[in-house]
Amino acid sequence: MNSTGEHGWEFDLPLKIQALAKDPNRNPFVDPEGYGRFVDRGEAAFLKQIAEQQAR
Repeated sequence: MNSTGEHGWEFDLPLKIQALAKDPNRNPFVDPEGYGRFVDRGEAAFLKQIAEQQAR
C-alpha cells in the first residue's frame, strides 16, 4: 500500500488539488500530519484485528 492510499478520498485529494491551485509553490502532497493520521488508522485497525483473533 502506498502512503497516499488507493483512493483520492483516503487522503483528501480534492482539497489538495485546491491547495495546489491556490499556492503552486507549496506542495500539499507533502503532508506529515496527514501521513501520521493514515499510519495511526492502519495501526488501530491492525491492533483491533489482533485483539479479535486473540479473543477466539
